[in-house]
Amino acid sequence: MLKNCKLAFTAGAVFLCLGIVAGSCLNEAVAGAEKSGVEESARDKVKAIYPEFMDIVNAGADEVKMTAFAEKNMDTAAISKRFCGANNDKLIKTIIKFLIWRLKTEAIQSVKDYSLDNNMQAISRGKMVEVKCKLNKKASDPVNMTVSFSKDGSELGKIREIKVLEIPLIEGAKTPMKKYFEANGIKIDAIKNPDERAEKCCLALDDFIKGHKKG
Repeated sequence: MLKNCKLAFTAGAVFLCLGIVAGSCLNEAVAGAEKSGVEESARDKVKAIYPEFMDIVNAGADEVKMTAFAEKNMDTAAISKRFCGANNDKLIKTIIKFLIWRLKTEAIQSVKDYSLDNNMQAISRGKMVEVKCKLNKKASDPVNMTVSFSKDGSELGKIREIKVLEIPLIEGAKTPMKKYFEANGIKIDAIKNPDERAEKCCLALDDFIKGHKKG
């Protein structure tokens, strides 16, 4: 009888272990499928928005087109929070002005008429998906472009960053901000109020854009 109990206990333990392993494998499979799905969605999104983005570059960064592109395709709330800690409409409008300036620079204008290579690598990183791309033009070297999207589980969000030629188009706004803060004795990290912080960021970018006007 004792022997039978031991056998029953062993069988139960084995069954339990098998259930745990099977459940773990199933969870991993589901997570893998979700990851694959959101990465595929990110690649498809880049393909869809690339013509619109290049139309803006080719047009010399038209303000109306850039604003419409940002409102439709960019995670403006996440971008604003990255700079001031909260969603601030005035800051977003100023960052869009900086984007327009950035797209008019010689470096970005040099990628006019480049085509998007279909071979893209998408990588999930926490709450973001990063898509690494190549831009091609006949008789020219390929150009790197990276597009980062927000994501929530298997749901793809909007754009948080675009890098062209390794130049971060949005995060790059922090460089002129930092110089302005240092020149004017502003301790930005000591400012906790998001609206006040956003105001200082806007002043910094407006000052930079005025001093670096392009056609």
